[in-house]
Amino acid sequence: MNDAQRFRLEMLQRVDGFLAPLTADFVTVSKGRLLIGKINDELTEANDFRTQQQTGGSGQHSGTSSKAQAYLDLHEDIDAIARTAHSMADEIPGIEAKFRRPRNHG
Repeated sequence: MNDAQRFRLEMLQRVDGFLAPLTADFVTVSKGRLLIGKINDELTEANDFRTQQQTGGSGQHSGTSSKAQAYLDLHEDIDAIARTAHSMADEIPGIEAKFRRPRNHG
């Protein structure tokens, strides 16, 4: 949830808190009651979005650990390929240069 979305949620909560005791003062079919209903719908939607963001956050952090594991697995595979190319260097000249491990870690 970015700042604009958070500010909108907080604004809707303040407006709802202000209008909750006044809702009974509006006639059921009035424009005021209709607008209060729209505000309540928006507030419910914003709260649902916040809940999805919060529950999805833990999955996002667990994805980071799987990304780190994928990085390690990839480098193990690259090492294995480089070792294989090194062992084939006697039979195929120049193959080591084609399959060496990258110097940067990016």
